[in-house]
Amino acid sequence: MFIDRRQFEREIIDIPGRYEAKGKWQECHIDDISEDGIGLEGVTKLHAGEVIKVEFRGKTFETKVVYVEGEHAGVKLVNPTDEDRQWLSEQKNIK
Repeated sequence: MFIDRRQFEREIIDIPGRYEAKGKWQECHIDDISEDGIGLEGVTKLHAGEVIKVEFRGKTFETKVVYVEGEHAGVKLVNPTDEDRQWLSEQKNIK
């Protein structure tokens, strides 16, 4: 049984982004966001526990990979500030 431990509600979106893992930037799509996490689509060779950077809409976050399923990964922000959370919350309303 899967237990959803999310503290913040996520919003389904579809915007371009990119991630940096092992010193190399890769293109991806951001498919959901919450105030403390981001869903990535189109990723390769990521592993749970890995720390990566995620960038979209001009902002970059340090994140930790929580899970990977095929080309989808869920990441959680590492030490997010109140400003980071506010910015992410605002992005939910921009389509």
